[in-house]
Amino acid sequence: SFVAASSLGMVMQVATLVVVRVSGPVTVKLLGIVRNAVIVLAEVGRGNTQGTPQQLAGYSLSLAAFSCYTWLRVRRPDNLKAA
Repeated sequence: SFVAASSLGMVMQVATLVVVRVSGPVTVKLLGIVRNAVIVLAEVGRGNTQGTPQQLAGYSLSLAAFSCYTWLRVRRPDNLKAA
């Protein structure tokens, strides 16, 4: 229903603001990129859609870069506080 969808949208907006304050805007942006990459790779893996080798390499690179960012952030949080 419309009221339920509107309420859920409001909850998501508030949750997003809380996450941005806690983790920072860069992390939220990267999580959005990772979410999109995981969705695309999962759909390709299930056979629901086709991806070119270039697309698959790009999404895989996005996931690898996010993994490196997360690893660096965990190991050296003082160096990435400005990010």
